[in-house]
Amino acid sequence: MGTRYDLIIALESVAVATEADDGTYQPAYERTEGPQLVLLFVGSSTCSVSADPELPDLIERLKLMVSEYADRNGLAFRASAIAVDWWPERGLRFLEPFGAFDEVSVGGNWTGHGLIRQTWDHGLEPATPGVYILRRELVVEGDSLNLARLGLDDEQLLLHRQGMPDLRALAELPVERYLDARLGETTSGSDP
Repeated sequence: MGTRYDLIIALESVAVATEADDGTYQPAYERTEGPQLVLLFVGSSTCSVSADPELPDLIERLKLMVSEYADRNGLAFRASAIAVDWWPERGLRFLEPFGAFDEVSVGGNWTGHGLIRQTWDHGLEPATPGVYILRRELVVEGDSLNLARLGLDDEQLLLHRQGMPDLRALAELPVERYLDARLGETTSGSDP
């Protein structure tokens, strides 16, 4: 396990995007009220499949594809990652090759809040690596001087895939093929 300094360095390398536009996903670092698409990547430093050298490029391609789809359809986009590791330092080091994310969750293994909410609460079988695509609504009530409420409403799991064969297939399909119909559905908690 690393030191506090190691944790800070690892966090900076995962959470901070480069300034140059190098063709990789770059977080916008802005609060956009209204509908959002979220691509959530789940992996682990202890999972041999998550160590596949093809996986970082595949996840980067999915972030870009879903981000562009969201932009074309008037939706905000967030890329999130969860490292299923007990120690935050190991999880952050694991996520480094996967590029920039808007938010990350590390530590707690399968008992972390994000994993409980996205896996166990939906009745899904936990496995890594996995990708979840969610639609949610960012609600802001009040103004910047008197913020009464900031919350996420109407979260819907649109798609969940796990394992390299399914993730490869997902990255090869046009996003419209698997999101257009699902964005119109209102089912929550079922795995499309």
